Amino acid sequence: MKKAVVALSAILIVLVLLVFLLPTPHQNTPSQANVSGVAAQVSSESNNSQEKLYIVKSWNGKIAVFQENSNKPVEVTDVRVSTLPELDQKLLNQGIQAQGRAELAKVLEDYCS
Repeated sequence: MKKAVVALSAILIVLVLLVFLLPTPHQNTPSQANVSGVAAQVSSESNNSQEKLYIVKSWNGKIAVFQENSNKPVEVTDVRVSTLPELDQKLLNQGIQAQGRAELAKVLEDYCS
């Protein structure tokens, strides 16, 4: 039993490292990305001294990320808004602000995992 727990823990650590260390291709058009790809890309981008404001909201029935004052998503996840609780759906229809990449990664993790 102890060996199974250790093996499962090791596999989990490897998967987490792969999610955050594998680069994702940057695309100029909205892409259907899984949340791991979105979070990895967000986490891997370099920090600016002035952090951008992102808006996470519903777009074509899925969770999408927009930059402030933009109508075109920079990323679209595979998560369908209709699968979330009603309160989360309302928040995503209004839009959730995230100041900087770190906060954006937390919001995506909350809704997409």
